[in-house]
Formats: sequence, C-alpha cells, structure tokens
Amino acid sequence: MNKLDLHFHMGAHIHCYDEPCGKLAKVALNKDFLEITHVIVEEGLLLKRARVLPISTIERIEGNDIYVNFHSDQLGNYPEYQERIVEVPITDPIIRPEPTYNFNEVTLAGARPDLGIRTAPKVNRIGIPDELIVIGNSTTIHNLENSIGRLDCVITNKDTFQIKGVVVRQGLIFTDYATLPIDWVEVIENDDIVLKYNNRELHELISTAGLPDEDSVETAEYKPPVSILGHEATVSSQIMHALDADPRTSDAVIEVIHDRGVVMLIGEVDNLEIRQTAEQIATNYPNVVTVVNNLTIR
Repeated sequence: MNKLDLHFHMGAHIHCYDEPCGKLAKVALNKDFLEITHVIVEEGLLLKRARVLPISTIERIEGNDIYVNFHSDQLGNYPEYQERIVEVPITDPIIRPEPTYNFNEVTLAGARPDLGIRTAPKVNRIGIPDELIVIGNSTTIHNLENSIGRLDCVITNKDTFQIKGVVVRQGLIFTDYATLPIDWVEVIENDDIVLKYNNRELHELISTAGLPDEDSVETAEYKPPVSILGHEATVSSQIMHALDADPRTSDAVIEVIHDRGVVMLIGEVDNLEIRQTAEQIATNYPNVVTVVNNLTIR
C-alpha cells in the first residue's frame, strides 16, 4: 500500500465540524466493484445507535481519525442502522429433514405427518440498500482450513474507494496484525472474508516474497501471518469460527484460548444472552473439558 491510500480503521474516531460524533463500526461496499459506498458510525456515549453515512460525507482521514463535512446536530438526519435477526424456513431439500409421524394424532388417513419444517436465523440489515455488503470489526477472515483473525482495517484507493487490501487482527491479548492484498481474497460476504489460498499456498506466497505486485503492498508495511499458518485448525480457531457462524454471537469480539481441554473466553459482550450462548457453543465442542467464561457485559 502507499501513502495515498485511505485506511478505514475499525473503531476510528469520527469528527464532525464542531465535535467528535462517534466511532467507525462497519463499512458497506458494492459487491461488484468492492468499492466502499457508506460508513456505519456508532454514536452516543454508549455507542448503542448507529448511523449510515454516504462515503461522500468524508472530507479526509488522518490516521485513526475520520473527518466528515457536517455538524454534529445533523447526524440524526442520516438513516439509522440496525441488524435484526429473524427466523426463516430452510428450503434447501438437501438439508431439510424427512417428515416424521405423530402417532398420537391419528386421522382417517392414518398417522398425521409432522413435516419437521426447520428454520435458520437470518440477519436483516436496516438502513442500507440490500445489495450492499457490510463488514466490520466482527468480520472473520479465514480460508477453508482455519480462521486467520478478524478485520481491523480496510485499505482503499483514495479516489475510487475501491478496496486494495485488508488488515487482519490476530488475537486480543497477544495482538498482531497482517496486511493482506485484495488479490488474496476469494470472496467477501456480510461479516465474512474468505481467502483463496490454503495454508500451504499461503506459506509459499510468504516465502517467495509474499507480495503480489508493486502497487499492491510495500514490503516495509507488510507483516505476514506466519504464526497462524501451517498447522491444522486449532480448537480455539474452530470455536471462534463457530462463534462467528452463529448470528447470536457473530458481532461479539471474543478471544478464545485453549490449553489441554480448558477453554477460556475473553472479551466484552452486549448482554447476558450472548455471554451464555458463547459458553454453550464452547462447552459443546469436542475435546473441551471445561470452559472458563471471562466475558464481561458492557
């Protein structure tokens, strides 16, 4: 990356003309061109409300500070962003269960079938167009073998806002960062970034310079994610992936530490339900003997 790129750090401070007015929580992007079109800003003392700002409202970005072109009393004029979980029927015939029969309810035609209609949670994103993709600090970056970490920063071209790379955060306690060029990404979906290379291929890329071309990544800024490659997915990374896959815990930033059957959960969550759900997911995982739940509620 170069000095002319824009760095959208998750958690960056948003500044209106007159005062600070929130923090960057997520960005929304066009699926076809991977261009950032909107930023989602958490506002208020407790950061419990979020607003959707068009990318055109950004005047400049300086490090961890983003400056917008309006006063703080105008923030309420922009759409409120919400994520609501709804249950939708599973219609895939491959995974839909076979009908079962309830022999306690017998009709003239025989036992009444229980169609066993299953539902799955779906996240409805309110405040932005449906066709946009939303990613933020809870977004997982992974390949098909294991989780690499979570999104920390999105790097774009300063003129087109097209994504050039992403910065992944590996861990909360022993934090390390790695810059991955967009060429290494297979697909970006809502809160999910999938790399196109397996562990062996990533090792080869890193060992043979690890850089795609001269205008994508500068060696001085690049830090390869060596510490999380080359091994089977650990118990901790698999549990993290399970937490990310469950809509009830997907937005929570939870660190998972595993040592000889003992799993420790560390981080801050919004409510007791998330805390209990995370513990249940970890407890049900194979080879886990006990779970130490150190999650605190904001």
